[in-house]
Parts: sequence; structure tokens; C-alpha cells
Amino acid sequence: MLHRVSVTLLNCFVVLVFRGVLCCTFTWHSVDVPPTHEQPYGNLYADAKQVCQDNEFECDNGNCIDGSWVCDSFNDCSDRSDEVECPNTCTQDYFRCDNGECIKLGWQCDNDTDCTDGSDEVGCEEPSDCPAHMFTCADGFSCIPLSWQCDGAQDCTAGSDEANCYVEVYRQTYTCLNGTEVDAVLRCDSNSDCPDGEDEEGCIDCPGRLCDDARCIRSSSYCDGVTDCTHGEDEPATCNLACMEDNGGCQQRCVQSGDAVICSCFEGYQVDVNNITVCKDRDECTENLNSCPGAPIHCHNEVGSYTCVCPSGFQFDTNKLTCYSSNWISPPVIFSTPDDITYLARVEFNITMSLTSAHEFHDIMAIDFDPTGGAFFFSEINPQRIVMYLPTTEEEPVVMADQEVEAVEGVAFDWIYGNLYFTESRRNKVEVLSTKTYHRRVLFDTDLNQPGGIAVDPLHGYLYFTDRGDVPKIERGAMDGSTRAIIIHDGIHRPNGLCIEYTLGRLYWVDAALSYEDSYIGSSYLDGSGIQILIQGPSRVKQPFAITVLQDRIYWTDLEMESVLTANSFTGDDYFIALRRVSSPRDIRVWNKKAKYNGDNLCPLGESACSHMCFAAPNSNGFSCGCPGNNTLAEDMRTCLCNRTAILGKDGVSCGNDTPVQPTGAVPQVVNETNDDGFISKFDLRMTCNLFAEEIKCQTLESREISAIPADASESLNCRLFKESGELICSY
Repeated sequence: MLHRVSVTLLNCFVVLVFRGVLCCTFTWHSVDVPPTHEQPYGNLYADAKQVCQDNEFECDNGNCIDGSWVCDSFNDCSDRSDEVECPNTCTQDYFRCDNGECIKLGWQCDNDTDCTDGSDEVGCEEPSDCPAHMFTCADGFSCIPLSWQCDGAQDCTAGSDEANCYVEVYRQTYTCLNGTEVDAVLRCDSNSDCPDGEDEEGCIDCPGRLCDDARCIRSSSYCDGVTDCTHGEDEPATCNLACMEDNGGCQQRCVQSGDAVICSCFEGYQVDVNNITVCKDRDECTENLNSCPGAPIHCHNEVGSYTCVCPSGFQFDTNKLTCYSSNWISPPVIFSTPDDITYLARVEFNITMSLTSAHEFHDIMAIDFDPTGGAFFFSEINPQRIVMYLPTTEEEPVVMADQEVEAVEGVAFDWIYGNLYFTESRRNKVEVLSTKTYHRRVLFDTDLNQPGGIAVDPLHGYLYFTDRGDVPKIERGAMDGSTRAIIIHDGIHRPNGLCIEYTLGRLYWVDAALSYEDSYIGSSYLDGSGIQILIQGPSRVKQPFAITVLQDRIYWTDLEMESVLTANSFTGDDYFIALRRVSSPRDIRVWNKKAKYNGDNLCPLGESACSHMCFAAPNSNGFSCGCPGNNTLAEDMRTCLCNRTAILGKDGVSCGNDTPVQPTGAVPQVVNETNDDGFISKFDLRMTCNLFAEEIKCQTLESREISAIPADASESLNCRLFKESGELICSY
């Protein structure tokens, strides 16, 4: 049994060239198709038919056209049913064919069939001579356009139009009544070239130029390099004559358009607006921001061209339109799952190894490592703690923090100053922990709601972190906690992990939006500018959690796809899944022993050393001293105080006995005015001291030696006396 089903096929064709409109019509065809299980309702569509609206006309072939198009002399139905039984409605300038078509009046009896039924050439008298703008063939009957004579192609039956021609002859002329010759192509061009204007007599009214078959074309279409007339008389051999002498005055390209010369330029150049005959360099980098893939691939303009420039150490691939490292070797990657930290030797080989199988860990979340010492740092959710672990030794894991630690989602190790930075998504804090003393300090705890990923740049003293709460954003803050600022907020949904490519100066992050359609991987410069969306869409990224980068490759984990994935870090191309069927992949890092983790520790040593903590900082010194907890620095900006008075103990909690005493009374009196160098060599204390603790007694010291104190600083000397050490410390 067959079902007859109406199927719609779209036929698109030009209904009316004079209207300049491309119309598409629907044609309904009935085809026999066998019944299938996909047709549970049987012959439901058997009688389907296109229904025309009240203001439409139904053609014989079933098409629907606008009712106003009926009997307008144009075949809109494609089967001419809209022009059948119509009154003679052709205007006075048109000839009506027997089939109802209308053609221009000058096309009748021109020896060229224009009506589809040929009625425009029926009953015509044999011409005794061709019109003045036509050439009479040797048979005495055939007429061809004058411009076809001596054009290298035989148009007359016997080839008489190419007889007695010379290669030198480029122009055909029209003779006016007074004997004056004008270019034949000027005949019927709407401009009188003969003294009495006879070259424009007997012409069909055309606002532009008239082809030899009476077709009217725009004046600008003449000699524009495109054939518009049926036989090409709008592009005669004389077209380029104006450009033959001195290139028409043009610096690069010359094109004759009608009677005018148009100068154009080669690719990579443009016409100078101040001198249209001159070409100047086109700045493709400024005009088209998409000339190159985008930051950090820079567009460099050159004369007549441009090049895409990669950062130092990378080369541009003109085929893939991206940068690549010429000495690239796929590095190992480490990533965390709830119960393990896994080592992926090469992403191409899927060779993995457990790094924590010798110990039992629970709900591992964030990971990082010390590239100079080999220690791993990671957080656990149950129990809540931060752990340091050396997988290459038999030493037991060291718990660095297990008090006031809750949901640490991101950790980042500062390999220069030895500090570990971390985020707490439940307590809404960003903290720092010294891996040497285990001192902790809260850097940021306001305007945060679920901070997640974190990355550090100790070379410049900044840290970066994501916040996916009510106001999702990416922030940059000083590593000493002194400043912070939002650098990216537009287009941010639920940002998770982020990382830094230090040689490129680029920040990379993953955004796990609630809708997979909006999830993406982004990149920017370290100040938040130059944002680039590398990968987006559910086919390649769904619920990304963390990301890491090295040179021209990014690697990330996706919870929904249960995979470790990689792609080009410049464009997001060359995408592939490195490891599948990974249960709950979380944090990820590139393990690269050959990477140059450079940078100098600027923290002072000796007497000027920070008493408890030292951080990288974006200030003139390049570092800042800090104190654990809520303790503050003394005026020397080196020593930590407790209770704003006593020196903080080395444990970062207790108040030590080495308590500072602020001298009061008269300022130090200069005993010896100045030495030969202009510096004070001695001064007399003669002062009393305030006691900050009952067990401390102040004593008076006189004539203490001090070096390198300018003479004009004596009025601003600030001295402290420490009882147990007996030290007198003065600053100015």
C-alpha cells in the first residue's frame, strides 16, 4: 500500500529582472512513498495543498502570487497563467507579443527574436538598408551592431563584417549629416554629439546607454569590464584606449567607465582621498580588527600588506592561523579527583599513574606544586584541611592548616617567596599561608560570594581569583592584600578555575554557566583587556572546572564530560579529548620540570628582615612585610606587634618579652655637631621611657654611636630601646 503525500519543494528563481527582486515560490508535488512507522496517522497529509490568500492569485501550477501582478506583462507564475486573457495593457513604448508579453517597441522587427513565440519578427518588411547605427551584412538583409564590425568575430553569415579590417583599427565611427564623424558608441547615448543632434534621433528613450538590441543599460555599465549588452557592445575594444596613454594618469590601476577614467589600487592599497589618482598603503590592522586571530597575536601593518606576529618564542602558522612553539614537547599533566592525584605522562598516549596511592585521602579538591622542590599542596573537603605532600619520598603528608579551613576550592603556590594562597568558598575569604612557618593571614574577606580559582604572579606582585556568587567576576589583588580591583565582569556567568601563561602575559579561565550553551573558555591580558573567547558551546565545553596552560596549549577538566581536554591557547583550535571516563575531574596543573621559574626574592635579610611574613607586592620595594592573624606592623614596617604594643612571638600568637619602648621627652641632643662628612657621629639620649609592661624598666643610655645619620635628620629621629637585647634602634 502506498500513501500519497504532498511534499513541498522550494523553487527559487528571478521572477522579474526589471523589478530587481528575487522571488521564491513554493511548488507542491505529489509523490508516492511507502508507509512507515514514522506515519502513525496514515494518510493525514494526502490532501495537503497550498492555499492562496484573498489578495493573491492562484496560478495554474499551484503557485500563489500577489494579485496586483496579474496582467502586468510579466511572467510571474512561471507558466504565464497570470498573463492569459489579459487586455492589451502594454504601454505606448512597448510592443505586445501574441502570447501577451510586452517588449520594448524598438525590439520589433530588429531581426532578433525577443517574444518567446517569435511574434515580434513576424510580418516585418525586408529592410532596404540597415539603420545608421547598424552594419549591413553582404547579404543585403542582415543587420548587426556597428561595434561588431572588425571585432575579430564573424557575425555576418559570410563573415563580411570582418572583411578589409586592420589590426590598427580600434574605433568605429558614425557620420553626421554635415560629414562630421563621431564615435559610433556615442549613437543614442542621450547626448547630442552631431551638430544637429541626428545621432540621437530615432532612439528609444533610455536614461543610460542603449544596447544594439535596444536594451537599456546604465551609463556606468559602459566600459566597466562587465558585459551587460547581449552581444557585448558595451565593452568594445576601444574601452581601454583612455588607459593606454600614461595609464590614464593613474598610479596603479586604470579602468575606463564610460567616458571617465577610474583609478583603482592593488590589494593592500587604497585611493588617496586627497588625490584620487594616487594609491596609499591600506592599514589592514586598523581597518579590520579580524585580520589576525586576535590577542596575543598582533597585527603588524606593512606597505601593501600586513603580517600576524606571535609573541617571542612562537611562530605563526599561516595555514592554521595560530601560533605554535617550535620546540614544543607535550608536558606531563597532573589532575585531581576526589580520591587521588593522577599523573598523565603524555596527553597523546593516555598513560596515567597515581601519585597518592600510598595514602588514603578524602575528597581532594584543589592542587598545586612547588616546581623547585617537588612538594605538592592540596586541599581536602572531608576532612577540611590543607596538606603538603612529597610523593617522591616516604615522608608522611604534613597538615599545614586544619583550623578555620572550609571548602578550599583553589590553591596557588608562590615559588619565589614560599607562600601558599587559597580561597574558601564557604567562608568567602582569600588567605595566604607561609609554607615555612605556617603563619596565615586573611587578605580579602569583603564583597565575596563563593570565590573559586586562584593564580599568582609573584614576578609582578599580583594574584587573581574568580568569584561566582551574586556578582560573578574576576578580580586582581596585591599579593600583600593592600589593593584589589575587578578586572572582568561583563560576560561572566559562573567562573571557576583560572591560570596564567607567564611568557605570554595572558590570563585564562573557565566559565561553567548554568546553560551549556553559555559555558566557555576565555583569555585576556593580565589587566583584563584583550578578552578572547577561545572555546564555547556544548559540543566542546559543558561544565569546565579548572584550567592550566603552557605555551601554546591549554588543558582543562570538565565535570559533565568526565574528561581532560586540550586545545591551542591562541585560537582554541586543534581541540581534542586527552583522557575520557574520568570520574569527577577537578583541579589540573601542567607538570613541567624544564620550565624556568625565575624571579628574585626581594625580602630583606639580617636586622632588616620581616619578623614573621614577607610577600611579593606591586610597590617600589617589590615586597611587603606582613603579620599573621589580625596583628599589625610596628612603625619600622618590619616588626609585628600584638595588642598594638608588645612584640608578637615567633609563633605568631603569643606576645614575646622583647617589648619595644617608645622614648619620650626631649629629642636626642647632638653632642658633636657634625663630622667632616656632614653626618652626626654621636648623640646624647637624656630621655625617659614609657613602660608597656610592668616587668619592663626603662634605662637611660648616653652617647650611643650611630652611623650615617644626616645632620638635618636630628629633629626627626625616632628611637626604640629593647631591654633584653639592649639594642637601641633609631630611624629618621
